Amino acid sequence: MALTINTNLSSIIAQSSLKSSTYSLNQAIERMSTGFKINHAKDNAAGYSIKTNLLTKINAYSVAEENASLGLEMVLTASSSLSMMSDLTSRLRSLAEQAHNGTYGADSMNAIDLEAQSIITELYRIKETASYNGIKLFNDFNNTVPTFADGSQLVPNAQGFLKDIAVKDTSTMDKLSDVDPNIELTGGTYSISTEAELVKLAQMANAGKITGSCEFVLANDIDISNYCKSNLDSNGEGGWKPISLYNNFIFDGNGHTILGLYINKPSANNQALFVGMGNIKNLGLVEPSIIGNISVGALSGTSWISFENCYVSGGRVKGISFVGGLASNLDSVLVNSCYTSCSVIGEVDVGGISGGGKISTIINSYTNGDVSGNINVGGIIGGVDKNFVCGIQKSAVYGVVCGQSKSGIFVGNMNGSISNCFYNVNVNKDYGIVGENSPTTKITNVLGINFGAKIGLQVGIDSSSNSQISFEAWFALDSLDRLKSNSMSDENVFRYIDNILTQINEKQTEYGTVQNRLESVLEQISISYENLLSTHSTISDADIAEESSEYIRNQILQQASATLLSTANQNPSIALQLL
Repeated sequence: MALTINTNLSSIIAQSSLKSSTYSLNQAIERMSTGFKINHAKDNAAGYSIKTNLLTKINAYSVAEENASLGLEMVLTASSSLSMMSDLTSRLRSLAEQAHNGTYGADSMNAIDLEAQSIITELYRIKETASYNGIKLFNDFNNTVPTFADGSQLVPNAQGFLKDIAVKDTSTMDKLSDVDPNIELTGGTYSISTEAELVKLAQMANAGKITGSCEFVLANDIDISNYCKSNLDSNGEGGWKPISLYNNFIFDGNGHTILGLYINKPSANNQALFVGMGNIKNLGLVEPSIIGNISVGALSGTSWISFENCYVSGGRVKGISFVGGLASNLDSVLVNSCYTSCSVIGEVDVGGISGGGKISTIINSYTNGDVSGNINVGGIIGGVDKNFVCGIQKSAVYGVVCGQSKSGIFVGNMNGSISNCFYNVNVNKDYGIVGENSPTTKITNVLGINFGAKIGLQVGIDSSSNSQISFEAWFALDSLDRLKSNSMSDENVFRYIDNILTQINEKQTEYGTVQNRLESVLEQISISYENLLSTHSTISDADIAEESSEYIRNQILQQASATLLSTANQNPSIALQLL
């Protein structure tokens, strides 16, 4: 190689080698200090992309594992609460066994009932308060409301009614208190403001003093509990005597309520607030307690009374046959925009709205109470006479239906039509829309929906259904209300208690299956996590032994290049010595 002054090729070569060895040395230091052989996309573009995707999945699986673990803890919490409820209900059954033995006096029976009521109260408390991380586990319903095709919904307004009410001015009406009770009323409109006036209406009607088509309008909410209690005999039987009107009367609640209706007449028929022929509208009945024999209802017994924009909230209606939350039997009438949330208990022909029906229509109405009986039990109507036709339209059943034979979600024994309806029902059997229907019964656009508080667990790493586990947290304890209002000596308590035990056990089984799935998910996540971590390590982790060897090699090369560069830089000076 020629000796030159302008271009020192030896220095350039040494510089290049020094630069290369220094770069490789720094890369080895970076890999050993980070532990990764791919630290930048430039190191390995394809490998960097794969590494990033794997790391995203690894982090996602880590969160999914935590989600599944929290879900498992939630299920275990719910399962423990259910076990407590099951133990308490078993104790209730033991108390019922004692109460039916026939060897206990009145004081002992009172003690048994006192403990039973305490257990029932605790069952309510556990069901209402059981929660995990602020989430109530056994809520009955969430705020979801079905919407009909025309956009309407069955939702009570601020007044508690399904339809808004144009409140009438009663100050200009004749007061019923001013009417001579000995004369006959053949027409007119009268205001009712007090318990005394409502009692006067009942007395005049039952004495045959109202012979024309009269209208009665409430001016206030009325509590009739004092009157009902004052009419009980020494055995605690008696109470309200139904208002008997058969002259196409109109009773307008005017947006007000009647509270304290109490009837305890186990051997009497036609027990309700009214019996007769006419129309009741814009009236709320709060917490009634009615016990009768045949034809027992909240607002009406056997009658031809139509209902518009009425409701029955809470309480119970109990009888043997033709027992309904609104009416005992509907005959050629219309029920429009009404709802009930009371317990209805009977044996035959038991319904949330009416025990029976003939040529009647129910529209824009719903039930949200417990309906219990043996034969012909339905959420809306118990039994429809096969010689007549009833129609149910734009209505819903949200409560509990508990029957033995010829029982259905909407109607037990049906002849007619059911259309454009919704249901979300807890039942003790695999019921259909109707229990027993004639060949002419038409069922169209009747949808089952889920209002329950569903809990969804994200246990996978994507948005597919395979990455999610959901289950219904809520469940209804039908029969618990009935136990609350019955002595342990009542003949039906075993059926009620067994129904509660069945519902708790079924829910416990459901939670058990969810627990098994979550444990399986955790095992699967662990396997996937380990495999992905191994793959990520293979692709991205640095081999420290290999990198340390590279480090030493490049360190030696760097030192050699530096020494040789120093020597190469002397070449021009050697050329000058030749001058």
